[in-house]
Amino acid sequence: MDIFFFFFFYHFNEQQKQQILDMQQELLEDGKIRPEEILEQEYEMFRRRFSPEVLRNLRGEALIETIFNVMNRDSLAYWLEFKNDETFRTQQYGSVAGGGAHKYIIYKRKKDQKWVAGTSQEELTPEEAIRRGTAIRDAILRGVEFLNSLRLHEPGEEDYRLLQELLDSGEECRIGHYGWIHKYYHMLFPHIIDSYHSTSYQIHTLLCSGVKPVVKDQLYPLGGQVMQLVNQLPMPPCHAIQAMRHIYGDPVSYYRVGTTSGRAGESMWERMYPSEYISIGWQELGDLRQYECESDSETKQRILEKYESVYPNAKQTMSRKVNEIIRFYRTMKVNDIVVACEGTTVLGIGRVIGTYDYLPDLEFPHIRRVEWLYCKETQLPKAKEGLQTTVFPYKDFDNLLEIRRLAASGEKEALPQLEPESEKEKPLPPLPAEISRIHHVLQRKKQIILYGPPGTGKTFYAEMAAQELAARSRFKRPYAELDEEERGVLLGDGRTGGYVRMCCFHPSYGYEDFIEGIKPRPENGTTIFELRSGIFKQLCEDAHSQPAYDHFLIVDEINRGDISRIFGELIMLVENNKRGKALSLPVSGERFSVPENVYLIGTMNTADRSIALLDAALRRRFGFQELLPDYSLLEGVVFGTLPLASWLRQLNQRICQSLGRDARNMQIGHSYFMAKGKAIQSQERFRSILAEDILPLIEEYCYGDYAKMAEILGIGLVDTASQLLQYSLIQGDWAELENALLQPYPDIQQEPNPDEDEEVQEGEDEDSEA
Repeated sequence: MDIFFFFFFYHFNEQQKQQILDMQQELLEDGKIRPEEILEQEYEMFRRRFSPEVLRNLRGEALIETIFNVMNRDSLAYWLEFKNDETFRTQQYGSVAGGGAHKYIIYKRKKDQKWVAGTSQEELTPEEAIRRGTAIRDAILRGVEFLNSLRLHEPGEEDYRLLQELLDSGEECRIGHYGWIHKYYHMLFPHIIDSYHSTSYQIHTLLCSGVKPVVKDQLYPLGGQVMQLVNQLPMPPCHAIQAMRHIYGDPVSYYRVGTTSGRAGESMWERMYPSEYISIGWQELGDLRQYECESDSETKQRILEKYESVYPNAKQTMSRKVNEIIRFYRTMKVNDIVVACEGTTVLGIGRVIGTYDYLPDLEFPHIRRVEWLYCKETQLPKAKEGLQTTVFPYKDFDNLLEIRRLAASGEKEALPQLEPESEKEKPLPPLPAEISRIHHVLQRKKQIILYGPPGTGKTFYAEMAAQELAARSRFKRPYAELDEEERGVLLGDGRTGGYVRMCCFHPSYGYEDFIEGIKPRPENGTTIFELRSGIFKQLCEDAHSQPAYDHFLIVDEINRGDISRIFGELIMLVENNKRGKALSLPVSGERFSVPENVYLIGTMNTADRSIALLDAALRRRFGFQELLPDYSLLEGVVFGTLPLASWLRQLNQRICQSLGRDARNMQIGHSYFMAKGKAIQSQERFRSILAEDILPLIEEYCYGDYAKMAEILGIGLVDTASQLLQYSLIQGDWAELENALLQPYPDIQQEPNPDEDEEVQEGEDEDSEA
C-alpha cells in the first residue's frame, strides 16, 4: 500500500472512509481480523477474567502470579502478549511483543524462578515482589477509575493529557509509558483507548493522516488523537487501526542527507537524481560491509578504528561522523524517507528502495537506491534542523508533515539525464522485494533457511536469489542481463565450478558428501579408495581463491538430513563472527575455514517438519524467512465462475480451522497453480492439479478422516458415507465440479470470464515453481 496516502483535515472524507472500509473487508475475508461479534465475545471473556474487581481482590502471591508471571498461561501478562488460539487472539488488539520480560516492571525469571525487577534484574524477595506488584496494581486501578469517569462524555485532548499525568505521577511507580498497561486499558475501554501500544505507531498514523502529533513520547495524548480519527468510522476501533496499519505500513524514519562534497564544495545532486540514488562520501573507508558485526556497537568500533587511521586530523568530530555513517549504512531501512539537501535548500525527497551498496568509482561511493517522489528546490518550515550534518534524522513534526505533503504532491523538475562516467558507476536496479529480504538476512547472518508450507516457492526463490546476487557480485549486472556464456560461468555444472551450486539433503546424506570423506573409485577392474572433497568444501576452496566474488550453496530440503552428522565442525565455522577461523579436519587433517564470501541458502517444507524440531545449534546460526501462499499472483484468474485466488484463500482458511495446531504449516501454496512464473490459465490444467496434487495432499493431511476432509473440501467432493473422494467429478461436467468446489464458500463466485482458454497454454510447464 502507498505510505503517502494523505489527509489534510482532522476528519475523513467519504473516499478516505471507503478505503478503510474496503481494507477492513479484505482483512475479514483473509481471516486476518475477527468478525465484530467474535470481538465482542473476546472482549467480554477478557473482562470477566481480568476485570478491575478481579485485580482489586488479588492478594499476596496470587497477585503477582496472576498479573506479572508471563510463564503462567492464565496470567494477565500472558494473555496480553502471547494468548493466540481459537478462544482469544491477542494480536487482534495490538502487539506488546519485544523488549523482554522486564517491560512488566517485575517478572519471574525463567532459569531460577526468582522474582526480579527491571533490566538490571534486581532480585526481589517474595515479600518485596508482592509489595511492588501491589503498588503497580493500585496505580493501574487509579487509571481505571479515571477512564470510568470519561464514559460520561466524549473525551478530549485535555482528558488524555490528564490521564497521562495521573499515570506518571506515582511516587513509587510511574506506569504511563508501559504498552501492556495501555493494552489492558484498551481491553476494558476500546472506544476510549486505542489499540496501538507504541508511540512510534501512533505518530506514524497521525503523520500519514496529516495530523500533527501533540507530543513526542506520551501514549495517552497521542492515542487520544488516534481515537478522534477512528471513532469517525462505522467499525470497531481495533478494526480501523488494523486497516490503517495495512494502508500506512510500519513506521518509517526521515533523514536529511547532504549532497555537497566537503573537499571541493561540489554538489553531487546532478548525478544522484538521474541515476536514482543517494550517497555519502568517506571514500577512504572502503566498502562498509567489511566492518559488519552482529551488533551496532561492534560495527561502530571497527569503523571507528579505520576512521581514525585514515582521517587522523578529525578526532574532534570522529564519533559524531561515524554515527552518521552507521545511520546511512545500517540504521536506514528500505521504505525510509530521505531528503536530499544543500544547506537549508531541499533538492529532492525519495523513498529508499535498496540496501547499502558500494561503488568505488564514485566520489560519494556509499549508496542507497532511491525512488524520487519530489524534486524541486524548496525549504522546510524548520530549515536549519540537521544543518551541518551529512546524515541526520528529522524529528520536528512540522518538518515531517511538510516532507510527507511534498512527497505526496509528486512534483518533479526535469534535470539533465547525465550519462554515467562508466558502467561501474551506474547503480544496479533495486532487488525484487522477496530477494531483497533474503539479501538482508544473508548480509547479517551469512546463511538463511526459507521455510513454509508446500508450494510456496521456496526452491524457486532460493535459486532466483542466489543467481541474482551472484550475478551482481561477479558481473555487476542483474542476472537477466547476462548472456549464455556469463550464465554458464555463474552456474557451472551445478555441483562443481560456478558461483552458485546446489545439493539436496536426505536421510543417507553424510559428512563425506558435504565436507570430505574416503570414497571408492573403480580403476582397471579394481576399487580404489581415495580422499574426496564434498560439495561445501569445494565451494569454500574456490571462494578462498576468488575473495572478490560471492559464492552460494543452495541446500534443498535441509531438514531431511541429519544436520549434526552432515555439518560436523561447520556448526561453529559457518557462524558469521567465526568466518576465517581455521580448524583441522578429522579425516584429512587439513586446516579448513569458511571464507567471508560464502553464503548458504536452505529450504525447508514445514509440512514435513517444524522449525522447532531443528537442531538448536543450527537455528542459532541461520536466519529464517517464512514463505506463505501469495494469492496476489493468482488474482484475475477465473475458471467459469470460480476465482482461483479467492478459492485457494478460502481452502487454506478451512485447512487452518480443521487441522489443529500445525495447520498453518499445511496450507497449499500458490506455486501448485503456477507455470514458468505465471498463473495457469487452462481449466484442464486446473483439473489435473486438483486431481494429482491437491486432493491427495489433503487426504494425506487428514489421515483417512473423511469427515475432516469434508470440513475442508465440502460435501460435494467428499462422500463421507462411502469414505471416498469424488475423483470422477474432476473429469466430468465442469458445472458440477464448479458447484462442488464453490459449495463451502458460495460468496466468492464471480461472473464468468469470457476470455477463458480451455486449452493448455503453449509453453506451460507443470513442474515449474512460482
